[in-house]
Amino acid sequence: MLQTAGRVIRSESDQGVILLIAPRFAEPFYWQPYPEHWQPQVCSNTDQLSAGLKQFWNPL
Repeated sequence: MLQTAGRVIRSESDQGVILLIAPRFAEPFYWQPYPEHWQPQVCSNTDQLSAGLKQFWNPL
């Protein structure tokens, strides 16, 4: 998972969203290896996903 993310975001100035699409990734056990700067959000439906993506790309 981290190796795959590293292929998307290659430098400190890159920004992006990584979607982990499986129920197991919503469990805190899987969050332990995430880097500290990752901000995991669990979305239960496409409306929540859409809102989260809009907020990421347009935070103001």
